Amino acid sequence: MVDEAQARMGPWKVPGRDGLEMGVYLSVVLIALVVGLEQSLDNDGELLLIWGTSIGLTLAHTFAFRLASVYALGVSFTSGWRPIGAIVLAAFAVGATASIPYLGWLDVASPATVSIWLLMLIVGVAAYLAARSRGWSLAGRLAYTLMILAIAASVSVIKYLLTH
Repeated sequence: MVDEAQARMGPWKVPGRDGLEMGVYLSVVLIALVVGLEQSLDNDGELLLIWGTSIGLTLAHTFAFRLASVYALGVSFTSGWRPIGAIVLAAFAVGATASIPYLGWLDVASPATVSIWLLMLIVGVAAYLAARSRGWSLAGRLAYTLMILAIAASVSVIKYLLTH
């Protein structure tokens, strides 16, 4: 089913939504991953897991996105690369943000904890901007952002509990 924006602007004119979707999705997955990192891993091992997960999910998401586009929109599997560019850019931005505490620029005892906070910040900013785009009041935007942050944290905890 084609949403209103795609119906109005065409199937390849909404790459921002696709990038936002990937950014939030990857952030929630990485939160669960970082929460569950084994204590036996050093910072390099944690960083490798973050990037391995980021790259793997980006490839899987891009493949699924293309296949769904062929089915739902009737487009060729090789056309319409703008949304894929947005997906890859968002994934890189999330992976890079999660990596900041591991680069040694910050003197932190637990890079994983800082990484989780940065990933939650990405989800919070995305939620706030989504609420703002709907024209909601400041109170509505903040309430929505807090609700989305609680849901993201809950999803991450459930994912962690199911996989560990």
